[in-house]
Amino acid sequence: MRKSVIFLLLAMASTPAFAKHHKHWHTDGVAAFGDNCEVLVCMTGKVQGDTQAGCQAVNQRYFNVRVFTPYYNAEATSSLRESLLNTCSGIVSNEQNVKAITQEFGRLPNG
Repeated sequence: MRKSVIFLLLAMASTPAFAKHHKHWHTDGVAAFGDNCEVLVCMTGKVQGDTQAGCQAVNQRYFNVRVFTPYYNAEATSSLRESLLNTCSGIVSNEQNVKAITQEFGRLPNG
């Protein structure tokens, strides 16, 4: 439930009406995130130490998602990244992977 609320709030932050009241909040990289399941698979490999050449650009899409309020906000960035990964179908079986990715890389500004 908490994840849904955070995702909803962050989605609202990108709307013009909400942005008027929160001028100092903005996100980067959400529109270019692409296939959330592809990002989940590649980032799971990264957590496990598997650095596939084909995943470098995909992993960068994960790290390109950032929240600024007005400065880099690591906690909000981590929550948004986790919410995006959780939208992959079959998330129940991937819950441990999402948690591992979020714990290791969620708060980092760059990959």
